[in-house]
Parts: sequence; C-alpha cells; structure tokens
Amino acid sequence: MSSVSCFTYGVGQHNEGVCLALTLGPYRLLLDCGLADISPLLDQDAPDLVICSHAHGDHADGLAALAQAFP
Repeated sequence: MSSVSCFTYGVGQHNEGVCLALTLGPYRLLLDCGLADISPLLDQDAPDLVICSHAHGDHADGLAALAQAFP
C-alpha cells in the first residue's frame, strides 16, 4: 500500500498564500506556491511535480523563486 500525506505550508489566510505539499507513495507534489518566502520549502527535496491551480498571487507568487531554487 502506498502512503499519502499532505503538509500545509500556507492555506491562504492573512495573505500568506496557498501551498500544499502532497506525498503520494514515492512522489512529492506541490499544489500551488503562493508563498512570498519559500524558505520552508528549501529544507525539502525538490518536488517531482508542481501544479498551479490558477494565476492569482496567493497561488503563484513563489513560483519564480521555486524555479530558481530547483532549476
């Protein structure tokens, strides 16, 4: 049986942005990256896949920094 877990880096309250890390078996997925400060993500391995649900800032602000950190 594969493991599934979800960790919330941000849930979009008080302008923090939305950023959810999902682990599905051996894969690490990032759903949105609306964090202004992506430093909590830098302590982890690079995600296998990043999905941005839509182009609002609270869902996409950290994507450029994330792409720079994990080219």
